[in-house]
Amino acid sequence: MSKFEYPKLTRPDIVTILADAHIVAISDRDLVNPNPDFVADLYTRILVSLDFFHEEDFGQVEFSALEQLQNPDFHMDSARTMKLCNRIKGVVALVDCQRDLP
Repeated sequence: MSKFEYPKLTRPDIVTILADAHIVAISDRDLVNPNPDFVADLYTRILVSLDFFHEEDFGQVEFSALEQLQNPDFHMDSARTMKLCNRIKGVVALVDCQRDLP
């Protein structure tokens, strides 16, 4: 377990850090009631900026995985979401963060 403590940031601090790091320009209101597309885009941009994820990879789903499904068109979005979630879990494990993601 890591001995480091993760800082608790306010919404304005998060907005400022994301903008200063040229990750994404958002407003405080965007963080109040985020929708699933916003959250996926935000995590993708953060992982891309940390070089844990390549933006072109987000849209790609392995053909061999889709081949196993009866109707692969119905699963494209869920396959992308699962790929992103697995990458997030990998990064969280890498930095030894023991908190559950919301």
